[in-house]
Amino acid sequence: MRVLDRLIMADVALAVISIAASAASGTPPSHGSAFVFGLWLAVCAGTAGAWILLLLRFRAGRALYAASWAGYLAVVVLRGGVTASALDGFLDLATGLVGGMILALVYSSELPAWPQRAEAQPAR
Repeated sequence: MRVLDRLIMADVALAVISIAASAASGTPPSHGSAFVFGLWLAVCAGTAGAWILLLLRFRAGRALYAASWAGYLAVVVLRGGVTASALDGFLDLATGLVGGMILALVYSSELPAWPQRAEAQPAR
């Protein structure tokens, strides 16, 4: 599943670029409250774990990614629709699109037939 691997790498790159853009602008995103900030940290940790599990072809990565994506949507709703700049808006949109593609791929392709952990595949 080379497509899945590329989408995961694009998601990682978008996350890094988003954090770098926030740091460069000097205005970190407002989280509104300690609860929303804690939820955001949990989403970040869950997403990183899901990326690893999906790259290693563990079935648990699907559920973890779906849960972290739902958490991300909750963070967006709870913090309000505040976008600091056009770049931040673009990165939010791109993150949502790539995340949606990953979810669609892992739940609608051959991935549901994965065993608990896929066997090593020979290089093609």
